[in-house]
Amino acid sequence: MASLVREGAFLADVGTDHAQLPAALMECGKIRGAVASDVNEGPVAHARETVRACGFEGQIDVLLTDGLAGLESYAPTDIVIAGMGGELIRDILAASPIPKKSGVRLILQPMTMQRELREYLSTGHFHISRELLSLDSNLNGRLYSILCAEYRADDAESPYSELELVVGRRLIEERPAHFEAYIARHLEILDVRIGGMDKAGLDTSGLKALRWDIAALL
Repeated sequence: MASLVREGAFLADVGTDHAQLPAALMECGKIRGAVASDVNEGPVAHARETVRACGFEGQIDVLLTDGLAGLESYAPTDIVIAGMGGELIRDILAASPIPKKSGVRLILQPMTMQRELREYLSTGHFHISRELLSLDSNLNGRLYSILCAEYRADDAESPYSELELVVGRRLIEERPAHFEAYIARHLEILDVRIGGMDKAGLDTSGLKALRWDIAALL
């Protein structure tokens, strides 16, 4: 996520938890300032301690707030929302006018419901410019998908197919590091769903067709 934040950005780290990302970006001089927000008091206290310990008071503000509420006056150029479900990220984006301001970059890391988030972005005139995969070797090889998007009212990109919504158009195009493991994980999840539905006597033709399309990417 840090690699997608632009040089000289003013960062909003939503759901910050501990403010380690803005602190690290300030320390290396990549950003000019930041606001770190969280909806819970515990993470806000941890974030304030990180900011104090790093000596960034006055450069990184910490707010107790829900989503992007109250962040308008900061005029963030880059917004990170990470570690939440895709539906919650979608709801946070939809509730604020900030993501649709010209030039604002969204850097999103959905833990679940990636398809729903891609659908919201792609049908809502947000252009998904990049997707990355990050492997956490400390958590049994868990893979995280990271999306980079920007609002473009006149975006003429073609509609996403179901395959592109599930897997990610940019990931299919670019096939970054860990792509094969990412596809294998999708196939494992589909096999479990198909097996359960078959036992229940439910129609699995759509899921089997999707599985075929995903497997063809390997």
